[in-house]
Amino acid sequence: MLGQGVSLLKQGSSEAEGLTILRELSSDADLLPVDRAEARFLLAVHALSKGDDDGFSAELSELSGDLNASYFHSRLEELAKTRKLLGLAKSLPELNLSEGNAFLGTNRVRPGVKTLESGLQYEVLKAGTGSSPLSDDEVEVHYHGTLLSGEVFDSSVERGEPSKFGVGGVIKGWTEALQLMRVGDKWKLFIPSDLAYGESGSNSIGPNETLTFEVELLSITPRPEPVSPESNATLVLDPNSTALPSPVIDLNGSAVKPDGNKSLGDLPLKVDLNGSR
Repeated sequence: MLGQGVSLLKQGSSEAEGLTILRELSSDADLLPVDRAEARFLLAVHALSKGDDDGFSAELSELSGDLNASYFHSRLEELAKTRKLLGLAKSLPELNLSEGNAFLGTNRVRPGVKTLESGLQYEVLKAGTGSSPLSDDEVEVHYHGTLLSGEVFDSSVERGEPSKFGVGGVIKGWTEALQLMRVGDKWKLFIPSDLAYGESGSNSIGPNETLTFEVELLSITPRPEPVSPESNATLVLDPNSTALPSPVIDLNGSAVKPDGNKSLGDLPLKVDLNGSR
């Protein structure tokens, strides 16, 4: 009969009939206690799947007083927790986005807070006088990052050591802010989720979380200029037809530029009287 009840539940057109069978079984004194408990368990699972919290609670309450139903009772509690977690997981991105937008809407009218076109907000805590970095520069900073709840998720300040990274290699909100800062500046950033980690989140940062950072720009290391090829080096053929960089003596004042892997005595010598190569 239990199997028949479950089978009918799975058939949308026979759901009511299946529920009737399970209810009858759950109170049938002629059945073994464990079978009655299983019928109630199945009724509770059905209620849970339909979002019927009252029906679920009623069946769970009946099982809680039955010594023969401890297994089914504990399983239902686990299922209820799982359902709650799944519900939170589905609603969390929307909840975080809503809370973040509400915070930013209130924060933008606070004295001292500036809002950029991107939605990034910042407040100057200390003004510096140094230069500003470019997107391909490396910077050294101290920072302290928190969620809107106040929970700290990352902090070089707490670690006691500044961090170095490329301006273009961090979240969008940081990349934008750093290029506006000067060395010596300390700003408080309020970063919308779309300029941070978005719906995917990161570690302890949930989906669509708005983040706040205190950032102090300590120094800039410009990207090294690309090294141009040596314009004074020419390729000549030695007697063995091996191509080697030839040292050039320019009588107009250029320095001798030998191959770093060869001594002057090992290489043919070319004298340029006109300064050409």
